[in-house]
Amino acid sequence: VVAVNLPGDVAVLEVDDEAFWEGKEPLGLALALPQLDENVTCVGFPVGGDNVSVTRGVVSRIDVNSLCVVRVQIDAAIN
Repeated sequence: VVAVNLPGDVAVLEVDDEAFWEGKEPLGLALALPQLDENVTCVGFPVGGDNVSVTRGVVSRIDVNSLCVVRVQIDAAIN
């Protein structure tokens, strides 16, 4: 583990074995925040799950919490 950001629910990992990356394509990231009513895809590991989850929805709200973390709410459950 290189770095952890608990409020953002993000970690940066370093993999020692280069073979790990064989056959894997990097996930492209957006250059800007999505707009309200824009279609988005969420990919991650929800609490209580061991496998990757993919959910699609529409952005219904964007705000910043007290820790200065940008939050994007979509109209679909992330599970």
